Order: sequence, then structure tokens, then C-alpha cells
Amino acid sequence: MHIHSDINLVNGALGGLMIGLSATGFLILTGNITGISFITQSAVTLNNNKEWTISYILGLISAGAILSTSIEGFSDQMILANPPSRPTLVVAGLLIGFGSRLGGGCTSGHGLCGLPRRSPRSLVAVLTFMTTGAITAFVTRSEGVLKAMIYDGRAMAAIGDRVLSYATPAAAVVLCSWALFSSKLAGGRRVLCGPSSSPSLATHITTYLCALTFGIGLGISGMCNSQKVQTFLDFSGSEGWDPSLAAVLGAGVAVTSIGFHALHHLDSAVVLTSTPTTLGSSPGSPLKMGTRAKENCRLDWKLFTGSALFGVGWGLCGLCPGPALVTAGALAPAAATFLPSMFVGMIVQELLSSYI
Repeated sequence: MHIHSDINLVNGALGGLMIGLSATGFLILTGNITGISFITQSAVTLNNNKEWTISYILGLISAGAILSTSIEGFSDQMILANPPSRPTLVVAGLLIGFGSRLGGGCTSGHGLCGLPRRSPRSLVAVLTFMTTGAITAFVTRSEGVLKAMIYDGRAMAAIGDRVLSYATPAAAVVLCSWALFSSKLAGGRRVLCGPSSSPSLATHITTYLCALTFGIGLGISGMCNSQKVQTFLDFSGSEGWDPSLAAVLGAGVAVTSIGFHALHHLDSAVVLTSTPTTLGSSPGSPLKMGTRAKENCRLDWKLFTGSALFGVGWGLCGLCPGPALVTAGALAPAAATFLPSMFVGMIVQELLSSYI
């Protein structure tokens, strides 16, 4: 193993600080954990009446648009010289969408916000998807037939490149419509039905700004550059290992660790909430810390399987939910194929959640 010639630990740490501050601020201001896969699934299905999730998605997309117009060369990073083929992006999107929701989180929910809460569940998830991601990146980036299948769209034409590129967005529209207007979804939870308390304008604005900060942090850190992600996951690649993204996670977790523990210790009150909510040890606190919280200790097959599937998808294409939404704002071509596939995976998992 040797170190990549083009590493940027400063930008990685700076981006990590920004996403850590965003996650901490989002928690104290709205009482919500920054779990991008959960936010995305809730926005796509409008499940549990969480309208604020749409504001968060718009904030991430806006970050990509701002970065592409203000930082020279940012958009070029999104248009890779050797991008994965469309079928690969479809498969990766499905795996990431389905796996992140089956496992209850992705790099943000389990990594950025789970590790600081000393959650054994999140630690297991991170170790699992990092392992499967590293293995997948190593295998798919190695010389040979599999590498050609992953990165050469012509080699996969036989399995329907053109069909998949058109069918996936259509499937996303159909499944979204079904999810939105179904009277029951996943064990009787209603979509767009039942009582709801709409978030205030202040909550929408706050959510948007937190997401905007988070997205800009992702862009600065390099998390939106899928080749950079894959050179981080693949320790033995010919290009060398790029440790820049370790600085992203390290800086981000350092900030959220200090912030979450301070808010929990001080039993701080959530600023924007219709009912009084604190972040201490009370049963209703959204900040579940340590092994005393049963939710943090639930280790089951869904966690292992979902995290493993997420890692495989991440290793295939180097994208995960947050960075993919930012690249959409930068008009990256890969996002047009990856995101609909990810939405399909999330919706399928939601529809099947009452059966598995």
C-alpha cells in the first residue's frame, strides 16, 4: 500500500467540521438527528408527516448548485473521466437505498451521529459497511473482466443498459405515486393521512440552512467526488490510498461528540418545537446516548444485512445519499441515474417493512 499523490487533509477536516457543526446545530434547533437516508426516504414517501424533510433535501441540492457556480472545477469533479456504467449506478442505487433503510442508517446517521452517541448498533453498522465497501472497491477496481463490466457501459449492454436507464426513473415515479396515495403503508402507518402538526416557517428555514451548510461541507471535503471515495475505500489500488476522507469523519465525529455530550449533560431544550423537549436523559429525548438506550443495543439481521448491502453499493459507485443529492444540484450526469434507483430501493424497503 502507498499513499495517493493528491491528498487534501485540510479540506477534509474543514468539510468535516462543517458537517459536524451542521448536525449539532440541527439537533439543538429542531430536535432531529441528521440521518440523510431517513430524511430522504421520508421526503420521497412523505411518511410520518415529516414535511421538513423536503426543506432538507432542497438545502442539499442548493449546496451543489452554489458550489458548482462558486468553486472553479467543482462540477468537473462530478463528471468523472472513467465513470461507472449506468447499470452499475442503477444496481448501486438500489443497494444503497434498500440497504441504508433496512440497516437504519448510512454514513451520516450511523457514522457522524451514531458513533458520538456511543451506540453499539452504529459501531457495528459502520464496521460492516466499511468492510463490505472496501472489499467491493478492491474487487471492482482490480484489473480484469469485473472492472470492465463496472466501468465500461458497452460491456454491460447485453443486460440492458438502455432499458435500465429509462425504466428506473419510471419505476421511481410509479412507486412514489403508490406510496403517496396508498391508504396504508408498512404495517398500517398512514401516508398523507391522519393528524399532523405542520412545522413552522422558522423550522423550514432552519432546516434548509442546516442542510445547506451540511451540503457545502460535503462538497469541500471531497465526499462528492466518487473517485476520491473509492480511492479511500480501496487500500491497495494502483493510484494509492487517499486518507483525506478519514479526516472528514474524524473532524465531523469530534465536533458531534463534543456537541452531543454537552447538550445531553446540560439537558438542553430544543429551540423550535411545538411541545417542550429536552436533550437529556428523559424518555422523550431524541438524543439517545450510550448502552442505556435499548435502541442503541439492538443488533439483528436487518442491521448486518442492510449495512452490508449499503457498503457494497457504496464501494461500487463511491456515492451515498447526501453526496448524491449535492451532485444533483451540480447537475452531475451520474445523479440522474443513481438517485431514482436509490429512491426505488428506499420505497421498496418501506413497502416490504411489514413483512421482513
